[in-house]
Amino acid sequence: MKILKKQFQVTFIIFIFINSFNTLNKCCAQNNNVGIGTLSPAPSALLDIDASPTNNKGVLVPRMTANQRLAILSPANSLLVFDTDSACFFYWNAINASWKSLCINSTGLIGSIGSTGIKGTTGTTGLQGSTGNMGNIGFTGAIGNTGSTGSTGNTGLTCAIGNNGATGVIGNTGATGGMGNTGATGDKGSSGTTGPTGVGLTGATGPAGAPTGATGYTGIGATGATGSVGPAGAPTGATGVTGPVGCVSANYIMKSNGTNAICTIAPIFEDGNGNLGIGTITPTALLHIKDGHIRSEQSTAPSITMTIPSGLTGAILTNGSSDTKGNITTIGSTISGTNTELTITFNTSYMFAPIVTITPANPNSSYCAYFVTSTQSTFVLNLRSDVSLTAPSFNYIVIE
Repeated sequence: MKILKKQFQVTFIIFIFINSFNTLNKCCAQNNNVGIGTLSPAPSALLDIDASPTNNKGVLVPRMTANQRLAILSPANSLLVFDTDSACFFYWNAINASWKSLCINSTGLIGSIGSTGIKGTTGTTGLQGSTGNMGNIGFTGAIGNTGSTGSTGNTGLTCAIGNNGATGVIGNTGATGGMGNTGATGDKGSSGTTGPTGVGLTGATGPAGAPTGATGYTGIGATGATGSVGPAGAPTGATGVTGPVGCVSANYIMKSNGTNAICTIAPIFEDGNGNLGIGTITPTALLHIKDGHIRSEQSTAPSITMTIPSGLTGAILTNGSSDTKGNITTIGSTISGTNTELTITFNTSYMFAPIVTITPANPNSSYCAYFVTSTQSTFVLNLRSDVSLTAPSFNYIVIE
């Protein structure tokens, strides 16, 4: 009775619309077909609706929930309704005796389960009620497009080269040879007899007496013989070991290979601003390395813990992971629509919370949404995926 009432209401509304449009000369009925908004309905259409010139209106079909749709008794073939639960149009297919969704990529709703039969009275077990028909399974929705690959993280800073070994000590200078002893003073000649005052040349002055006597008359006696030469001093001491020679080229530094002192292969230069250059004598930064890179290496990898598993059974750090770079490989599979949280603890804490860059390391990780938070001693990787993924893997780079 209720259905007949609704059919009557729809018929009455269509009748009012047709009469209204006839009044405005916008409705036409000919050849057993009806036009609304047009005077020339299409010959193959029983009802032709034209919304021109504004084209801003449509046809509104009955709207109802899935349970209300499934409760329609004996629906006519091609009956059209709008299901508000799945936001899709459905039509009745009499051949398959089922409702069909016009939303190709959406998942249909499962039909309601039939009621259980009435339990028999105690004694002979009554017949079990038949199970209701299961609703049609909707089409599986298409997998969403793969997200774009994140940008490559910044290259880590190059580590400084270790200081050069100290220059070898210069050998001690050999001791100077001792000075020879002074020869003995020759004997004092005897005083000559005072000769008569002559007119000849003045004789040489004799050596001073001890103590000095009165000045005698100038004598003409012969000079005393010269004393003998003293013995020669000891020979000169041995020459000390020769010290190391500096590098021939400027800005190259001496180093030790364990046996000998050798020069560095590349120049190492500090300018007046405190900038240090390796391989260049014109550094433009506090540390400037030409034609090379900095590498950081640790013998022990950081530790990793999983605080919210959500389907994954564990995670490991691989490929020589360290506090500055590495690879995180998970074990197991994620659960669709849930979060996973991994915590990596550094071997050595940073002075400040570092910047951590994450990039996908295998195809499955490209389907994950993720973000990172860091402290001075740890960083936390949070993962989420809308589908189940097996062992997603990620690379990380840490920069302070």
